[in-house]
Amino acid sequence: MDKYVLLSDDTILAEGSVLYRIQANRDIPKHKVKAGDLGGYIESTRNLPQNGNSWVGGIARVYGNARISGNAIVFDSAKVFGNAKVSDHARIYGGAKVYDSAKVFGNAKVSGRAWVYGDAQICDNAWVRDDAQVHDFAQVCGKAWVEEKAEVYGNAKIYDNAVASDEVLIGDNAQVFDNAKVYGQAWVDENAEIYGSARVYEKAGVSGRVKIYGQAWVFGNSRVCSDAKVYGHARIFGDTSVDSDVSV
Repeated sequence: MDKYVLLSDDTILAEGSVLYRIQANRDIPKHKVKAGDLGGYIESTRNLPQNGNSWVGGIARVYGNARISGNAIVFDSAKVFGNAKVSDHARIYGGAKVYDSAKVFGNAKVSGRAWVYGDAQICDNAWVRDDAQVHDFAQVCGKAWVEEKAEVYGNAKIYDNAVASDEVLIGDNAQVFDNAKVYGQAWVDENAEIYGSARVYEKAGVSGRVKIYGQAWVFGNSRVCSDAKVYGHARIFGDTSVDSDVSV
């Protein structure tokens, strides 16, 4: 039995495309869907396969070549479009948008007003939420969180239990992992690595082939650049500029 039907008398327009509301033909216990329940809107069956437990609920919209498969769900007023793929047990909800060729899979979540686009990938148990943006070829995975107005771009990677929050910018080939946190209005770019239990926050900037790890903190208006390593219990703050190794 097909999982759902398209309702030809309940349609909306999205960027010039006609989207049809779906109605469940069978129960989908995983998503608490009962036969007869109304779902969200899709352009065609290419967006939501008739097999599996994937679902589009609420007033969510899925269109273009986007595809929701596996046990994934898109609901509330979320939108998935372009060539985006949402699979496995992923959840897209709130007013989130996933588009272009972005992929969300594993047990990942995208919520709030977050945008994931370009060729970005969100996977494992990662969560992108609030007004965060992840784009270009950036990856967020493991149990990492990207939240509030944080932006991750380029080829940057956030993974393990790392957190990027507030208004941070993390880009180029930067990596934030382990239990590290970057927050405030800090920025991290080029080939910098932040890991261990390190913290970079306030208006601090980190660039170059820098490594900040251990229990080190970089904050204030400080800058760490070149090939510097900041580790141990080092504290870099104020208007300090560092381009060589520092440890305590």
